[in-house]
Amino acid sequence: MTLAFHRYRVWHVNSMISDHLPICLQLDLGGERIVYPFKYNHHWMDYLDFQPLVRTFWAMDHGISHWSPMDRLVEKLRLLKGTVKRWSREKNIQGEEELCSLELALNEVFTDNPSGNYSEKEKNCLTELEDRKHILLRLEEE
Repeated sequence: MTLAFHRYRVWHVNSMISDHLPICLQLDLGGERIVYPFKYNHHWMDYLDFQPLVRTFWAMDHGISHWSPMDRLVEKLRLLKGTVKRWSREKNIQGEEELCSLELALNEVFTDNPSGNYSEKEKNCLTELEDRKHILLRLEEE
């Protein structure tokens, strides 16, 4: 029986304590997608371009200035949802690209020094790369 996974990610879970490198495998089984209601993610506020995006969007007319105030509010929220979803997808793509580059940088450090005897500078570099990688993985889960 052959299974095809349309999306997958494999990476080594690096360890400075042991000479073993466990493998982490994340699979997308390609089943039916669950549609979740739109939710605001507080971590979006950490991005410098999020608030200006919302302010600029909200200041625009969108051709509904003649509508009642409540109808304008509902329509602007509906339209903003699509804009924020597109923005979020772009950020996720950028995050995935950064994650790939982090994994390449980590692998480079490990292949440059297969013995595992790292200088303080290399240890600090590994720690920074791992910390950033964990932040990106946590954001991806949200």
